[in-house]
Amino acid sequence: MRSHGFSGTTEEVTDEEISNLGDEAMECHLKGEHTRELELWQKVAEQRPDHPMWKHNVALALMNNDRFVEALELFDELVINYPDLSRVHNNRAMLLLRLGFELQDLAPAFLIALMTSEDIGEFTRHFHNFCVAIAYGTDGGALATLEALEDDFPKALAGVSPKELLEKNT
Repeated sequence: MRSHGFSGTTEEVTDEEISNLGDEAMECHLKGEHTRELELWQKVAEQRPDHPMWKHNVALALMNNDRFVEALELFDELVINYPDLSRVHNNRAMLLLRLGFELQDLAPAFLIALMTSEDIGEFTRHFHNFCVAIAYGTDGGALATLEALEDDFPKALAGVSPKELLEKNT
C-alpha cells in the first residue's frame, strides 16, 4: 500500500491548532488550492491518526488532486475499519463514478451510505449524490437501479427521519 502521508505523530499539537489547520484546509478547498489542501489534511491526520474523518478528508483531497488510486486505497481502508461512516461509502462511490464504474456497481455503496446516515441532512446529501450518479452515470442501467432502490429507500429513510415526518419525507 502506498503512503498517504501518515508517518505517526512527530510533534504534538493542540486541538486548537488542529482546528486551525482544518479551517485552512477547508479554505484551500473552496479556493481550488487542492495541493495545499492535501498537505494540510495530511498534517492533521498525522497528528490524529485514530480519527477516521481526518483520513477521510485526506482521501477527498487525494481525489481532488486526481490521485485516484491512492484515494481509493484510503477509502477502501476506511470502509473496512469504519463501516458505519456513511460519508466514506458515499465519497468512495463518487470516486468510483469518476473512475468509470458502472452504476450497478455503485448502487450498493450509495445504499450503505443511505443506511448508515446519522441524520436527515446527511441522508439528503447522499441521496442527492446517488441521484446525480443515476442522472449522469456511465451506463444505461438507471431504471433497474431505481427499481432496486425502491425497496431499500423507505427503510433507510425510516432510520433517519423523525417519525412524525416520515410520510412527508418519503
